[in-house]
Amino acid sequence: MEDAALVEAFLNLCNYHDLGEAWSEAGELQRAWQAPNFSVAESTYALFADDQLVAYAELWDIDPPYVRAYGNLAVHPAWRGRGIEARLLAWLIETSKRNLARAPQTARVMLRVGADSRLRELLALYEQHGFRHIRSYYQMRLDMDAPPPEPSLPEGIALRTFRKGQDERATFEAIDEAFRDHFGHIGGQFALFEHYVLNDPLADHSMWYLALAGEQIAGVCLCLKYIAEDPEMGWVEELAVRRPYRKRGLGMALLQTAFGEFYRRGYRRVGLAVDSQNLTGALRLYERAGMRPERTWLRYEFVLREGEELSTRALTGE
Repeated sequence: MEDAALVEAFLNLCNYHDLGEAWSEAGELQRAWQAPNFSVAESTYALFADDQLVAYAELWDIDPPYVRAYGNLAVHPAWRGRGIEARLLAWLIETSKRNLARAPQTARVMLRVGADSRLRELLALYEQHGFRHIRSYYQMRLDMDAPPPEPSLPEGIALRTFRKGQDERATFEAIDEAFRDHFGHIGGQFALFEHYVLNDPLADHSMWYLALAGEQIAGVCLCLKYIAEDPEMGWVEELAVRRPYRKRGLGMALLQTAFGEFYRRGYRRVGLAVDSQNLTGALRLYERAGMRPERTWLRYEFVLREGEELSTRALTGE
């Protein structure tokens, strides 16, 4: 755990070199390493030249039913092209195989990695080692030179902000239910939601909006103060509308509520991330709201074992 600051500085160095921006806020990696069930000793891998950290990889496979793992890797710019990247990727593949014993024996098990579309050498490495591109994600951006339109809530829907100590479980359940219609979704774990979302230092609970139909949460919009890559960009971290309340303008109303509050607080740009092939049509919603893709993140998959797919692949009947 005492290496977290060293690794974080290393990852920021690599990201500044590749993309001209920070990778994380100070302390973010240490918080990640403190996630429930994550073992720094078993799930991280570092290479040193004398006392200099020159390469790092990490594997995230802490989420039941253990049918997928997520890997990340980075190599110091001065040490690239010497085969180190392949060594890290081999470690990720071999280490992720521990899920074969933990996952249901009939289930499909995979390792996923990803990268910004501009990192062509890294993407080529994935393909050379048998990874297949499965999805593209956009970072969307809205630039505001005037106040955005006032939101119009559907009839019967009331809006209020999140109440800490009261709304945690219901908010998680509403998001988890809504995201069952998202590609790759597997039912979430409240402990991870609590660690990564509720307790995120950048979370702004005064901009966590709950849309209520009586006592039922119909939709949520959770905002961050900003993201590490751009401290002047407000960020919509989660936007979710439950099935019975879709196609009534609620998603747009929640989005415009967040845009308006960011504008009042002095922000002139807002961002969010979206699956470019989102099954519920979220991309079209964001485009109607005036957002545009600013960058693309590509996700790749390596199949460790074929079998029954436990994650969402397509919409079932509405």
